[in-house]
Amino acid sequence: MKFFRLGIVGALFIIAAGCASNRSLRSAGLRTPEVDREMLTSRARNLWQSRVQEDWNSVFEFFEPKRRDEYKVVEFREWSEKNEQFMIHSFDVNATHIDGDMGWVHVDYNTSIRRFPNLAARDVMLWEKWRRTEGEWYPVPKEELNLYPESPSQRNADAEQELRARFEQSWSARHGADWARLYELTDPRDHSDVDAAMYAEGEGAFQYLACKVMWVEVIEDMGRVLVTYNHRVTDKSMEKLPPRDAAIIERWTKVGQEWYRDLKW
Repeated sequence: MKFFRLGIVGALFIIAAGCASNRSLRSAGLRTPEVDREMLTSRARNLWQSRVQEDWNSVFEFFEPKRRDEYKVVEFREWSEKNEQFMIHSFDVNATHIDGDMGWVHVDYNTSIRRFPNLAARDVMLWEKWRRTEGEWYPVPKEELNLYPESPSQRNADAEQELRARFEQSWSARHGADWARLYELTDPRDHSDVDAAMYAEGEGAFQYLACKVMWVEVIEDMGRVLVTYNHRVTDKSMEKLPPRDAAIIERWTKVGQEWYRDLKW
Protein backbone atom coordinates (compact mmCIF):
# COMPACT_ATOMS: atom_id res chain seq x y z
CA MET A 1 0.00 0.00 0.00
CA LYS A 2 1.29 3.44 -0.89
CA PHE A 3 1.00 6.61 1.13
CA PHE A 4 1.52 10.20 0.03
CA ARG A 5 3.87 12.34 2.04
CA LEU A 6 3.53 16.07 2.52
CA GLY A 7 6.30 18.29 3.82
CA ILE A 8 9.36 17.11 5.73
CA VAL A 9 9.93 13.68 7.16
CA GLY A 10 10.55 14.03 10.86
CA ALA A 11 13.58 11.76 11.10
CA LEU A 12 16.99 13.17 10.37
CA PHE A 13 19.22 10.82 8.43
CA ILE A 14 22.93 11.37 8.89
CA ILE A 15 25.41 10.08 6.37
CA ALA A 16 28.74 9.48 8.01
CA ALA A 17 31.53 11.10 6.07
CA GLY A 18 34.91 10.44 7.58
CA CYS A 19 37.86 12.80 7.66
CA ALA A 20 41.13 11.71 6.16
CA SER A 21 44.03 11.00 8.46
CA ASN A 22 46.98 13.39 8.30
CA ARG A 23 49.40 10.60 9.19
CA SER A 24 49.00 8.30 6.20
CA LEU A 25 48.45 8.16 2.47
CA ARG A 26 44.80 8.74 3.24
CA SER A 27 45.49 12.40 3.92
CA ALA A 28 43.73 14.69 1.47
CA GLY A 29 47.00 16.10 0.15
CA LEU A 30 48.44 12.70 -0.84
CA ARG A 31 45.30 10.85 -1.83
CA THR A 32 44.76 10.29 -5.53
CA PRO A 33 41.93 8.47 -7.38
CA GLU A 34 44.29 5.58 -8.09
CA VAL A 35 45.32 5.29 -4.41
CA ASP A 36 41.67 5.49 -3.36
CA ARG A 37 40.66 2.67 -5.69
CA GLU A 38 43.60 0.52 -4.60
CA MET A 39 42.71 1.04 -0.95
CA LEU A 40 39.03 0.26 -1.48
CA THR A 41 39.78 -2.78 -3.64
CA SER A 42 42.23 -4.12 -1.07
CA ARG A 43 39.80 -3.58 1.78
CA ALA A 44 37.01 -5.32 -0.11
CA ARG A 45 39.16 -8.32 -0.97
CA ASN A 46 40.27 -8.68 2.64
CA LEU A 47 36.69 -8.54 3.87
CA TRP A 48 35.42 -11.11 1.38
CA GLN A 49 38.36 -13.41 2.07
CA SER A 50 37.50 -13.22 5.76
CA ARG A 51 33.92 -14.16 4.90
CA VAL A 52 35.08 -17.15 2.88
CA GLN A 53 37.27 -18.30 5.77
CA GLU A 54 34.54 -17.45 8.28
CA ASP A 55 37.13 -15.50 10.21
CA TRP A 56 34.58 -13.56 12.24
CA ASN A 57 37.22 -11.71 14.27
CA SER A 58 38.54 -10.20 11.03
CA VAL A 59 35.03 -9.49 9.72
CA PHE A 60 34.35 -7.59 12.94
CA GLU A 61 37.24 -5.25 12.12
CA PHE A 62 35.25 -4.05 9.10
CA PHE A 63 32.61 -2.54 11.37
CA GLU A 64 33.12 1.20 11.69
CA PRO A 65 34.82 2.31 14.92
CA LYS A 66 31.60 3.58 16.47
CA ARG A 67 29.85 0.27 15.79
CA ARG A 68 32.79 -1.72 17.15
CA ASP A 69 32.45 0.23 20.38
CA GLU A 70 28.83 -0.93 20.66
CA TYR A 71 29.61 -4.65 20.45
CA LYS A 72 32.15 -7.14 21.70
CA VAL A 73 34.10 -9.17 19.17
CA VAL A 74 33.52 -12.34 21.19
CA GLU A 75 29.75 -11.83 21.08
CA PHE A 76 29.84 -11.11 17.36
CA ARG A 77 31.90 -14.22 16.67
CA GLU A 78 29.66 -16.46 18.76
CA TRP A 79 26.51 -15.05 17.16
CA SER A 80 27.95 -15.50 13.65
CA GLU A 81 28.99 -19.08 14.33
CA LYS A 82 25.45 -19.95 15.40
CA ASN A 83 23.34 -17.76 13.11
CA GLU A 84 25.14 -16.96 9.85
CA GLN A 85 22.86 -18.46 7.19
CA PHE A 86 25.09 -18.27 4.15
CA MET A 87 28.40 -19.85 3.28
CA ILE A 88 30.63 -17.94 0.84
CA HIS A 89 32.72 -20.35 -1.22
CA SER A 90 34.55 -18.02 -3.61
CA PHE A 91 34.50 -14.45 -4.87
CA ASP A 92 35.95 -12.02 -7.41
CA VAL A 93 36.25 -8.27 -6.93
CA ASN A 94 35.87 -6.99 -10.47
CA ALA A 95 35.54 -3.21 -10.30
CA THR A 96 35.36 -0.26 -7.93
CA HIS A 97 33.86 3.20 -8.28
CA ILE A 98 34.47 6.14 -5.94
CA ASP A 99 32.63 9.45 -5.58
CA GLY A 100 34.05 11.48 -2.72
CA ASP A 101 33.56 9.45 0.44
CA MET A 102 31.16 7.01 -1.22
CA GLY A 103 32.39 3.84 -2.87
CA TRP A 104 30.97 0.85 -4.73
CA VAL A 105 32.57 -2.55 -5.21
CA HIS A 106 31.43 -5.00 -7.88
CA VAL A 107 31.66 -8.53 -6.45
CA ASP A 108 30.75 -11.88 -8.01
CA TYR A 109 30.50 -14.58 -5.39
CA ASN A 110 29.39 -18.18 -4.99
CA THR A 111 27.21 -18.97 -2.01
CA SER A 112 25.00 -21.64 -0.48
CA ILE A 113 22.57 -21.86 2.43
CA ARG A 114 24.11 -23.54 5.44
CA ARG A 115 21.01 -25.36 6.66
CA PHE A 116 20.24 -26.78 3.20
CA PRO A 117 23.53 -28.47 2.28
CA ASN A 118 21.91 -30.47 -0.54
CA LEU A 119 20.91 -27.34 -2.43
CA ALA A 120 23.35 -26.35 -5.16
CA ALA A 121 25.42 -23.25 -4.58
CA ARG A 122 24.54 -20.26 -6.73
CA ASP A 123 26.42 -17.36 -8.26
CA VAL A 124 25.47 -13.85 -7.17
CA MET A 125 26.47 -10.43 -8.49
CA LEU A 126 26.55 -7.54 -6.04
CA TRP A 127 27.44 -3.86 -6.10
CA GLU A 128 28.44 -3.45 -2.46
CA LYS A 129 28.21 0.06 -1.00
CA TRP A 130 31.13 1.40 1.03
CA ARG A 131 31.91 4.71 2.71
CA ARG A 132 35.02 6.39 4.05
CA THR A 133 34.95 6.99 7.81
CA GLU A 134 37.89 8.47 9.72
CA GLY A 135 40.03 8.00 6.63
CA GLU A 136 39.27 4.30 6.15
CA TRP A 137 36.82 2.37 3.93
CA TYR A 138 34.00 0.40 5.55
CA PRO A 139 30.92 -1.32 4.07
CA VAL A 140 27.73 0.64 4.65
CA PRO A 141 25.59 -0.96 7.41
CA LYS A 142 22.50 -2.74 6.11
CA GLU A 143 20.12 -0.36 7.86
CA GLU A 144 21.67 2.61 6.05
CA LEU A 145 21.97 1.21 2.53
CA ASN A 146 18.94 3.16 1.31
CA LEU A 147 20.68 6.42 2.20
CA TYR A 148 23.26 5.84 -0.54
CA PRO A 149 22.74 5.80 -4.31
CA GLU A 150 23.45 2.81 -6.48
CA SER A 151 26.73 2.45 -8.35
CA PRO A 152 27.36 5.04 -11.10
CA SER A 153 27.56 2.17 -13.59
CA GLN A 154 23.88 1.44 -12.92
CA ARG A 155 22.73 5.04 -13.27
CA ASN A 156 22.07 7.55 -16.03
CA ALA A 157 24.37 10.54 -15.51
CA ASP A 158 22.73 12.70 -18.21
CA ALA A 159 19.26 12.09 -16.78
CA GLU A 160 20.58 12.92 -13.32
CA GLN A 161 21.57 16.37 -14.58
CA GLU A 162 18.03 16.81 -15.93
CA LEU A 163 16.51 15.72 -12.64
CA ARG A 164 18.86 18.01 -10.70
CA ALA A 165 17.65 20.96 -12.78
CA ARG A 166 14.03 19.95 -12.21
CA PHE A 167 14.67 19.67 -8.48
CA GLU A 168 16.10 23.20 -8.48
CA GLN A 169 12.79 24.39 -9.93
CA SER A 170 10.96 22.69 -7.10
CA TRP A 171 13.33 24.20 -4.53
CA SER A 172 12.75 27.69 -5.95
CA ALA A 173 9.00 27.18 -5.57
CA ARG A 174 9.30 25.67 -2.09
CA HIS A 175 11.67 28.39 -0.86
CA GLY A 176 9.26 31.02 -2.18
CA ALA A 177 6.20 29.27 -0.70
CA ASP A 178 4.73 29.04 -4.21
CA TRP A 179 2.65 25.97 -3.48
CA ALA A 180 0.72 26.18 -6.73
CA ARG A 181 3.93 25.96 -8.75
CA LEU A 182 5.29 23.22 -6.51
CA TYR A 183 2.08 21.25 -7.03
CA GLU A 184 2.56 21.50 -10.80
CA LEU A 185 5.87 19.69 -10.36
CA THR A 186 4.22 16.67 -8.72
CA ASP A 187 3.07 13.60 -10.63
CA PRO A 188 -0.27 14.44 -12.33
CA ARG A 189 -1.36 10.85 -11.78
CA ASP A 190 -1.37 11.51 -8.02
CA HIS A 191 -3.63 14.56 -8.22
CA SER A 192 -6.84 12.56 -7.98
CA ASP A 193 -5.75 11.52 -4.48
CA VAL A 194 -3.96 14.70 -3.42
CA ASP A 195 -5.60 17.94 -4.56
CA ALA A 196 -3.89 21.32 -4.67
CA ALA A 197 -5.47 22.59 -1.43
CA MET A 198 -4.46 19.49 0.52
CA TYR A 199 -0.93 19.72 -0.84
CA ALA A 200 -0.60 23.42 -0.02
CA GLU A 201 -1.83 22.81 3.52
CA GLY A 202 0.79 20.16 4.11
CA GLU A 203 3.68 22.12 2.62
CA GLY A 204 2.56 25.34 4.31
CA ALA A 205 3.18 23.82 7.72
CA PHE A 206 6.84 24.71 7.21
CA GLN A 207 8.90 27.66 6.09
CA TYR A 208 11.84 26.43 4.05
CA LEU A 209 15.03 28.42 4.58
CA ALA A 210 17.80 26.49 2.83
CA CYS A 211 18.55 23.14 1.27
CA LYS A 212 21.54 20.95 0.45
CA VAL A 213 21.40 18.19 -2.15
CA MET A 214 23.47 15.19 -1.06
CA TRP A 215 23.02 13.13 -4.23
CA VAL A 216 20.80 12.53 -7.26
CA GLU A 217 20.16 9.07 -8.68
CA VAL A 218 18.36 8.04 -11.87
CA ILE A 219 17.82 4.45 -12.95
CA GLU A 220 15.63 4.14 -16.04
CA ASP A 221 12.56 6.33 -15.42
CA MET A 222 12.84 6.45 -11.63
CA GLY A 223 14.79 9.04 -9.69
CA ARG A 224 15.76 9.73 -6.10
CA VAL A 225 17.14 12.90 -4.51
CA LEU A 226 18.57 12.92 -1.01
CA VAL A 227 18.19 16.48 0.23
CA THR A 228 18.55 18.16 3.61
CA TYR A 229 16.14 21.01 4.25
CA ASN A 230 16.60 23.69 6.88
CA HIS A 231 13.11 24.72 7.92
CA ARG A 232 10.99 26.10 10.71
CA VAL A 233 7.42 25.34 11.74
CA THR A 234 4.89 28.03 10.75
CA ASP A 235 2.44 27.28 13.58
CA LYS A 236 2.28 30.41 15.74
CA SER A 237 2.31 28.36 18.92
CA MET A 238 5.75 27.03 17.97
CA GLU A 239 7.23 30.11 16.33
CA LYS A 240 9.96 30.37 18.99
CA LEU A 241 11.40 27.00 18.04
CA PRO A 242 14.69 27.38 16.17
CA PRO A 243 15.06 26.14 12.58
CA ARG A 244 16.14 22.54 12.23
CA ASP A 245 17.65 20.34 9.56
CA ALA A 246 15.77 17.34 8.26
CA ALA A 247 16.71 15.02 5.43
CA ILE A 248 14.41 13.22 3.06
CA ILE A 249 14.75 11.01 0.03
CA GLU A 250 12.45 12.49 -2.58
CA ARG A 251 11.27 10.09 -5.25
CA TRP A 252 10.74 11.36 -8.75
CA THR A 253 9.32 9.70 -11.85
CA LYS A 254 9.55 10.53 -15.52
CA VAL A 255 6.19 11.03 -17.23
CA GLY A 256 6.59 11.52 -20.95
CA GLN A 257 9.68 13.71 -21.28
CA GLU A 258 9.51 15.44 -17.90
CA TRP A 259 10.32 14.66 -14.28
CA TYR A 260 7.67 14.92 -11.54
CA ARG A 261 7.79 14.43 -7.79
CA ASP A 262 6.18 11.14 -6.84
CA LEU A 263 3.72 11.62 -3.97
CA LYS A 264 2.96 7.91 -3.60
CA TRP A 265 5.61 5.35 -2.74
